[in-house]
Amino acid sequence: MMRKFTLGWIAVAALLLAGQEMHAAEEGHVLAKKSKGNSQPAGTKVTKNSLLEITDAKLTVEVKGQPPMAGTMSRKDTEVNTLEILSATKARRLLQDKETSSAMIINGQERPMGDKPESLKGVPVILEEKEDGTYTATLEAGEATAAQTEDLTKLAKGLGNDSDLAIYGETPRKPGDKWTVDPKKIKAFGEAEDLAGTYTVEFVEVKDFQGTPCAVLKSEFEVTGAALGGAGMKMGFKGTAVTHRSLADRVDLETKMESTMTMEGQPNPQVTMHVTGPFKMTQTGTVKKP
Repeated sequence: MMRKFTLGWIAVAALLLAGQEMHAAEEGHVLAKKSKGNSQPAGTKVTKNSLLEITDAKLTVEVKGQPPMAGTMSRKDTEVNTLEILSATKARRLLQDKETSSAMIINGQERPMGDKPESLKGVPVILEEKEDGTYTATLEAGEATAAQTEDLTKLAKGLGNDSDLAIYGETPRKPGDKWTVDPKKIKAFGEAEDLAGTYTVEFVEVKDFQGTPCAVLKSEFEVTGAALGGAGMKMGFKGTAVTHRSLADRVDLETKMESTMTMEGQPNPQVTMHVTGPFKMTQTGTVKKP
């Protein structure tokens, strides 16, 4: 008797759960949420690995009073970054590794690019949200050097503008949905800021990725903006990206982007540059709960 009752209860529960899942599927999935403070519990670690590549981009340089010069430019950036949630308003950021290699060839001769060392590599940084919604970035221990102070200021400035929320919104989404994104609301894109242009996202399907149910999202974009840290230079990107975003944690577990990049302007009054070529980016993420 007990066995029959138990099996019947399981069957009813299964039907109820199935109904809830169908209801959730009909209502859609919320891909991002606006919240004050950290949405993940203390002890959670989010690690992101990124690879950025520009390969043999065509380069034209004009120096005032001289004939135009042609060449190529290549660059490769790798980065491993971990964010550990300490409380609702505080997190520890550790740039575990960052390597940049670049090359510029003009008229058949290689020119130095002056790659800048990363001042915060291997240095724990505390990120904290204040009551007024602003953020601070400070070394967990020790006194910051001049280079570190500059990079900490840039790091704090980049916090508090949720690009995920700007791209995905809080509206429930389901496979087949397509929507437009206002590029002005995205903090930065491929080393460009103050963006303008077009950006659309399509919810393709729900699919398991590395054992986690994810939304598969395809983006198409054509945006322009000012180069980060490059006075007088403008950048543009036209291409597509495919993202696997965890439905449970609302974290991008993988993004692969392919695009054409353009960069042009005057790095100084005597020099005009124009660059165009392939720009690829791959980013993977992992979430480790306490």
